[in-house]
Amino acid sequence: MKLDSRDWKILYNLDKNARESAKKIGKPLRLSKEAVSYRIRNYEKEGVIKNKYVVLNTPTLGFLHYKFLLKLQDVTHEKEEKIIDFFVRHPKVIWCVKAYGSWDLSVSYLVKNVSEISELTKQLNLKYGDYIKERSISQIIESPTYTKEYLIGNKSGDEFQYKEIDRVVDVDKLEHNLLVELSRDASQTNLELADKLKTSRDVVIYRIKQLVKKGVIQTFRTSLNYEKLGISYYKLMFNFLNFNEDREKEFFEFCKNNSNIVQAIKYAGPWEIEVEIEVFSEKEFYELLFELRQKFSKIIRSYEILKLEDKKMNYYPFKKR
Repeated sequence: MKLDSRDWKILYNLDKNARESAKKIGKPLRLSKEAVSYRIRNYEKEGVIKNKYVVLNTPTLGFLHYKFLLKLQDVTHEKEEKIIDFFVRHPKVIWCVKAYGSWDLSVSYLVKNVSEISELTKQLNLKYGDYIKERSISQIIESPTYTKEYLIGNKSGDEFQYKEIDRVVDVDKLEHNLLVELSRDASQTNLELADKLKTSRDVVIYRIKQLVKKGVIQTFRTSLNYEKLGISYYKLMFNFLNFNEDREKEFFEFCKNNSNIVQAIKYAGPWEIEVEIEVFSEKEFYELLFELRQKFSKIIRSYEILKLEDKKMNYYPFKKR
């Protein structure tokens, strides 16, 4: 699908806020509501847009976020697909990608306590232990996510937070079910949500506003088909020397101000920080890697490169009550 500059700006706006109205998106582009809606339908028809989802700061709901890196062994393509499908269908998996490099899969779980991770590890061993050669487990501490400014040639944009807070927000049955629906399809209208949740449109609007105000909902994003758009998705995993608070701040500031860096993740685990990068060419990626190595040469001890293929993204992968 051939895209013009207006298409890229529409996709950028949909990624920034998937629930933004066609009228509002179209105004600065001098496009009518109907013209924007037509283009969006074409993106969906051509598979450029995969889905739309809510972005949550899950620690506000009392969740811990653990990431598994898995290296597989003795697997056929069919067996690998079965393992991926297991994670995609798992009710506690928030994110799953196929990786190319020193690891084969990266999977993130959403849990309430450490004992749940122990139980999930046992389940994984029982089902696929013979096919797992090596694993690495980390806990996410902080993870600022950035808007995809590279789509429109900007340098830096908005930041969405994943960060621990002092107070947990309690959600009732209606809010829980609302988050489930928004995680499955954030493009649903307030009226459609009200119908599914057996409440009124005004109640839906109010509850969403309250969840935003409390810091639970960060934004609504659009999952793009990178292959169709010619975008490559990479992860850099870093270990550092003498990584103090000032250097950490400088590193995160660099990430925020580089348009191709879409997420920086601080871990408690084997890797201290991971950086997720989206580029239109391999050359772009290695130029950015070179820049990082030059700028932070005194503190980078080691790093690994993974190329990623997205399989699942769902910030609230639970069933309705």
